[in-house]
Amino acid sequence: DGIARARWEDYGEWQGLVVESEMAGCIRSGDTVFLRSHTGCHIHVLGKFVGAAWQDRGTWQALRIWKNEGSSQQQQQPQQQRQDQ
Repeated sequence: DGIARARWEDYGEWQGLVVESEMAGCIRSGDTVFLRSHTGCHIHVLGKFVGAAWQDRGTWQALRIWKNEGSSQQQQQPQQQRQDQ
């Protein structure tokens, strides 16, 4: 029926989404992405309705990534352990 649902607390292949980008490389603020479900259909949003009925990557399926003001994209560096000899 193409309706996206979140009815169970499972974390399997059926619950996963693949993020597809229009551009190769890292996804950055302002980029457009598409979320592909386990059926091969892409998530689309129409008002309050969320579904995954088509394999299209059109304007209905396009999601824009925006960075919030003041948020940071810094990666935390793992702490190096010091070995005393």
